[in-house]
Amino acid sequence: MTIIRNILAFIIGAVVGGAVNMAIITAGMALLPPPGAGSTDANVIAANIHLYEPKHFITPFLAHAIGTLVGALVAYFIAASYKATFAYAIGVLLTG
Repeated sequence: MTIIRNILAFIIGAVVGGAVNMAIITAGMALLPPPGAGSTDANVIAANIHLYEPKHFITPFLAHAIGTLVGALVAYFIAASYKATFAYAIGVLLTG
């Protein structure tokens, strides 16, 4: 039962952390749209990067930080053993 709970802790932590990350990114794009049309294409972003201000980089930073924190906390609380190891593993997965 311990092994199954640890596996579920890793999977659920990764999914929840990724979902929080994506929710913050989506909300940030709605509140503060990036300059340039069609900013989902890498070529458009590269062409308009000179228009980006520091405020446009806050949302991705916060999304990755908060998503990683939430995912690590979820994994920590669900894991049956090696709680810190699972939290660190989620941190490496979602930050990297």
